[in-house]
Amino acid sequence: YPDGSFRPNAAITRAEFAAVAVRFGGADAFGVADAANFPDVADDHWAVGSIAAAALRGWVTGYPDGSFLPDSPITRAEAVTIINRISERVCDREFVDASDAITSFTDLTAEHWAYYGIMEAANSHEYTRDTSGAERWLALLD
Repeated sequence: YPDGSFRPNAAITRAEFAAVAVRFGGADAFGVADAANFPDVADDHWAVGSIAAAALRGWVTGYPDGSFLPDSPITRAEAVTIINRISERVCDREFVDASDAITSFTDLTAEHWAYYGIMEAANSHEYTRDTSGAERWLALLD
């Protein structure tokens, strides 16, 4: 932060996570600010370049109304989704649906928008990629 602090116990905002994602994913955030294309991300927002770079790569998206809400906290489901996108990881839905050994959670059902992305992140697995690049899970790992 401008005052030199890190704020290790603070929640992270969607803009801050986009900036981390761009740094982690090796994307260039410079010169793309005009591509942010979210009505609530001002041209002078400190993270406009990072948000635009992450959006251009498909790592972040806005909400159905087109907003990004850069200063709102990011949810765990949103963070997992971004990490999966950066890592090019996509859940094998058929494997998950057929398995009785999948790590599951008492407050998460298959109807949640991020269910399969969370399953991707929560279950260590061996996989191959088919000719389309999709993951085909072979086995769960301990």
